[in-house]
Amino acid sequence: MKKQLVTAGIISAIGLTGAAGVSTASAMTGAQKGNRDQTTTQLAERFKLDENEVKSFFEEQQAGRQADREKQQAERLASAVKDGTLTQEQADLITKKTAENRAEHEADRNSDATREERQAERTEHQAEMKAWAAENGIPDSFMGQGPANGGQGHGPRGGANS
Repeated sequence: MKKQLVTAGIISAIGLTGAAGVSTASAMTGAQKGNRDQTTTQLAERFKLDENEVKSFFEEQQAGRQADREKQQAERLASAVKDGTLTQEQADLITKKTAENRAEHEADRNSDATREERQAERTEHQAEMKAWAAENGIPDSFMGQGPANGGQGHGPRGGANS
């Protein structure tokens, strides 16, 4: 029991301090992902934990944060529909596009693209998203950076992630 509490405390502390690193893992190069895997291995060895349990813990934390983001997006879109900023059809399009972008992003996780190549891809993607929003009559206010229009994170304003 004591080992479980210590293990949970260690992993929680690491999870809290490393949450940004885990949540940005999708932007890493192959070498950086290797470093993340190495860190997981080192944690497991140092604290005599099962490596699969450590990996699973980080994956669960990431999934929980993703679920929270999706809930916030749904709430923001529902509010925008209620106040007439968006139609239900536009909100549904944003939700669908968010899921498509997330799937594409996941597929690209193992890319060994250079920093410059990733920047070029982001710039191209932003232009595509702007055109997509204009084509669908989605206000620019839903196409900025960050979950609360504050410039943090990724995706259309209003909580939709790209």
